[in-house]
Amino acid sequence: DVELEPLPRVIGSVHAGGQPIAAALVELIAEREEGSLVKNGFPLRMDTERVSWGKTNADGSFALDVDLDASQRIYVRVAVKGSDFATSELGPLSVATATGGPLEFELTPGGMIEGRVIHADGRNGEGVIVGINCGDGGARTLRAGPGGAYRFEHLRPGKWQVVRRESAIYSGSIPLSS
Repeated sequence: DVELEPLPRVIGSVHAGGQPIAAALVELIAEREEGSLVKNGFPLRMDTERVSWGKTNADGSFALDVDLDASQRIYVRVAVKGSDFATSELGPLSVATATGGPLEFELTPGGMIEGRVIHADGRNGEGVIVGINCGDGGARTLRAGPGGAYRFEHLRPGKWQVVRRESAIYSGSIPLSS
């Protein structure tokens, strides 16, 4: 007889305004040494591939198996595509911590970054491409509008890099380098 041990599981629930969120995407992503991988010209702090993923049940609950060493560090991310909720994230957590008990996510619309591009000579920056990055592989770009104004919405709390870009990021265009 052989007795197999089950894989550790990350369990938890996702809510918004106290209500469960069904079909939210929950991802486990391994931590990377910051700057060891670059995507679309921005440094990453997490891998580009998921360790595990799944969707929440009707009651907002989720359970994901983790086939990693207990000391490995991961991020747990929750996103609801096509909604006004910001991505929510915990981490980096050791696998041992992440599997130690239920994780709770309360989704919100998130925050925003807004500003105005002004050239060194004082001209407004209308049309300048502005990019933002938080190291998760989901960098965004947009062109500054009238008066050089720009605004990015539905952002998760945390550190964000804001830079002038020479080119926009288009979906389907994912140059990676290490």
